[in-house]
Amino acid sequence: MTEEIIKYKKPEIIIPKCQFKKTGLIIKKDLSFEEWEEVGNFLNDLEDATQWTRGDWLLYAIPKKWDQGKIKIMVEDMDWNYATVTNLRCLCGRIEFSRRRENLTFAHHQEVAKFDNDMQDHWLNEAEKNNWLVKELRRQIRVAKIKPSNLPELSEKYRLFCCDIKDVGDKIEDDSIDWIITDPPYAKEYLYLIDDLAEFSFRKLKKGGSLICMIGQSYLPFVYSSLSEKLEYFWTCAYVTEGRKTILWGKNIMIGWKPLLWFSKEKIKLDKRVIDLFKSDMPEKDIYEWAQSESGMRDVIERITEPGQIICDPFLGAGTTGVAAIKLKRFFIGVDIDQDKLEITKSRFE
Repeated sequence: MTEEIIKYKKPEIIIPKCQFKKTGLIIKKDLSFEEWEEVGNFLNDLEDATQWTRGDWLLYAIPKKWDQGKIKIMVEDMDWNYATVTNLRCLCGRIEFSRRRENLTFAHHQEVAKFDNDMQDHWLNEAEKNNWLVKELRRQIRVAKIKPSNLPELSEKYRLFCCDIKDVGDKIEDDSIDWIITDPPYAKEYLYLIDDLAEFSFRKLKKGGSLICMIGQSYLPFVYSSLSEKLEYFWTCAYVTEGRKTILWGKNIMIGWKPLLWFSKEKIKLDKRVIDLFKSDMPEKDIYEWAQSESGMRDVIERITEPGQIICDPFLGAGTTGVAAIKLKRFFIGVDIDQDKLEITKSRFE
C-alpha cells in the first residue's frame, strides 16, 4: 500500500510577458496597455483567492482533533493574524465553495454572510446581475431593511439575564448581536474579565459586528492585547466626562476622558463619517456608584448604531446603556451577575 505525500514547492506563477514570484512581479518592457490591465485583473483575483484559500485551509482543521494551541502558534508563525484567519474560516463555513461567485469579490460575500443561504444567494445574484460594487450592495441591503435570519425574535424591547458572562451559553444565540457596548470594571483584579469579554464578543457578535469597550487608562496595553487575541482593532475614541475630575494619585493625573476601544469581529469600513469624540453630562451616581450618564451613552449609540439593531451590555450595572438604547429604538440585551442590578435596570426601563 503506497502513501500519497504532498510536497510543497515555492510558487512561480507564469503570466504572459510577466513572472510572478514570492518577492515581486517581473514585467517585460513591451506590454501593451490591455496586457498590463489584464495583469492587474489577475492580481486582484489573486488577492481574493488568497483570502478564500486561507479560510478554507483553516476550516479543514475544524472537524479534526488536532491541538488548537499548536494550530494558533503555526498560524502566527506564518505572520498571519490569527483573529483575521479565524474570521476568514467562519465566512468560508457560511458560504460553501459551490455558492461562491467568481465574478464577485471576497468583500461582496462578506456583506451577505450574516444572512441565511437563500438570502445570501438572492443578494449575490442581484450583485452579479447588476454589476454592483461592494458599496452599492451594502446600500441596497440597508435600503431594503432586510432582517437577518439570526436576529432573535424579541417580543419585547429587551432581555435581561442574571449570570456570569462566561455562563451565557445559548441564552444568547451566536452571531446574533450587532453591537456590544459595555463598561467593565477597571481595577487590576478584574483584568481577567477582558479575556472573557473578548471570547464573548467573538462568539456572539455578527460578522462585521463591533465591540465598544469603555475602560480606564491604567492597563490599556493589556486590554488592547487581550481583545486583539479574538477581534480586529478598529479605533480608539474619547469619551469626555463633565464635572469633578478623578485624580490618579500614583501618577498625579486628573482624568477628564475615558478611552472607548472599538474592536470588530472582522475588518470593517464605515459607510458614514463618525467623529471620534463623545461627550457625557454628569453621571447619575445616585442610581449606582459606577453608573455612566445617559447622555453620554445616548451620544455613543445614536451616532454609531442604527434603529432596530441589537445592542448588548454584558456588564449591565444599572442599565444606563440599555435605557439609552431602548429610547433610541434599538433592541437591548443585558447581562449581570447581580440580581439587584437587574431589578434596578427593570425599574428604569419601566
